[in-house]
Amino acid sequence: MSLSEEERKNILGMSYYDMLKKWRFCPIGSGYFSGEKGTFFRRTMEEKKEKLSLEEQVRISKKVGWDV
Repeated sequence: MSLSEEERKNILGMSYYDMLKKWRFCPIGSGYFSGEKGTFFRRTMEEKKEKLSLEEQVRISKKVGWDV
């Protein structure tokens, strides 16, 4: 699955919160997590996470939660 410029811009525009929410709650097989798009999503999410303090990462994680 290739990555369009529109999808790339969409992923880059997401906050870490939005990305983590997708990471936890998108259904299995979501296009966000396979192929070129999945690789780009994961790398972008990791880059955004690295820019946050540990405290901010924890706060966002708790805000996202685990319950659907």
